[in-house]
Amino acid sequence: MDQRWVRGLGLAVVASWGVSACATTPAPTPVGSSGATAGAKSVSEAVSALVAFAPRPQPGDSTTIDYRGLDAVFDRIVLRTGPSLRRWAARPKRLAGRRLVYGHFSPLRREGNKVVFSQLNEEAKATITALAENLIKIANRIDITRLSRDEQLAYWFNLHNVLVIAEVARAYPTVQPRSLRVGPDGSPLHDAPLATIRGVSLSLRDIRTGIVFRYWQDDPRVMYGFFHGDLASPNIRGRAWRATGVWKNLDRNAHEFVNALRGVRRDGSTMLVSPLYDEARTAGLFPDWPEGFRRHLRTYADASVTRILDETDGEGYARYEGRTADLVGGCPQLPFSEISGIDTAAAPSGWPGDAEGPAAMPAGRPGFGFSLPELRRTLEARRGRSVREPQGRGDRRIITDVLPVRAVPVTDDRADADDGTGGSPR
Repeated sequence: MDQRWVRGLGLAVVASWGVSACATTPAPTPVGSSGATAGAKSVSEAVSALVAFAPRPQPGDSTTIDYRGLDAVFDRIVLRTGPSLRRWAARPKRLAGRRLVYGHFSPLRREGNKVVFSQLNEEAKATITALAENLIKIANRIDITRLSRDEQLAYWFNLHNVLVIAEVARAYPTVQPRSLRVGPDGSPLHDAPLATIRGVSLSLRDIRTGIVFRYWQDDPRVMYGFFHGDLASPNIRGRAWRATGVWKNLDRNAHEFVNALRGVRRDGSTMLVSPLYDEARTAGLFPDWPEGFRRHLRTYADASVTRILDETDGEGYARYEGRTADLVGGCPQLPFSEISGIDTAAAPSGWPGDAEGPAAMPAGRPGFGFSLPELRRTLEARRGRSVREPQGRGDRRIITDVLPVRAVPVTDDRADADDGTGGSPR
């Protein structure tokens, strides 16, 4: 037998084992689910059920939700990488003394903020899940539809994104988040019922297309508020979304995404755009396609993307880059040394070995944790008093995401000055 063929087969088997070790994950029980298999609904039934979430803001109701818990978590787990340089990441180099070339191969691996999934321990995952469950409880305690439209929009962004992070973290390691099968019936991640609010089971796609895209259809910027857990996604912010500054920060996310390779690039005379625009278009966000869509892109385009708009006469969809949006592409067996081009100075504060940056953290050895009681104590210390003893004014109320769900008087009207993206404003 040809020895070269045998040796090549052996290398292929080893390489395949390395990929499969990261790709195989059990189907976890969804956050906010009792574990029972959800009954199938027709499209018309699902649409009619989502009418219950049509915004009905009440004049004079200034109730707001305080996302200090999410802020504290995102500050710990989101690595801000800055704006795209519009450069394809090179193929990893072969290490000295090795025949195999391995590593994080995605050419888009340098783009977009990252979540440090590979470094989260079980305590941290449980805390994220608890925050997701508390957000669901808030919507079952108060009528979300009666809040201001911007408050509702911020809530749906935060609920969607923390559900994505919780599910990916629970199933980790996973290379392709959108291929995850969740719950007893093995539904795809974006179609599985992850939350039950007012008796209505909601999937991630329900939140995006059935609620936000439907009831904020006049402004396509809303598509940039949703994190999908993968490299193709709009940025995950380093802070929670809030009603104050929501549109300013959507502009920032739009600017980053449009000017990134995962948002817009070209193939000859054809402009290739993210497949996420197809979901938004199907839901009615770009009714004047392609003219209105091109005008939307020009609103945020820098010089290189403006040139693409000027020099192309057709539109197409680029390949969806579904690798996990973390430093190792969802495969913690890969060493951090394989991830080149990441600014280690941008590592979130609180990382172990923070002075040396991400490369100092051993892959596949999660040890980065925090708990809900710890977050509460930290927030109390920052504010100089106990958040369990609020001192408010007037009739305004605030609902906290980190404490047991209840309404308390508002204590802080500060604007969301930090955009939380790590990118530059438009």
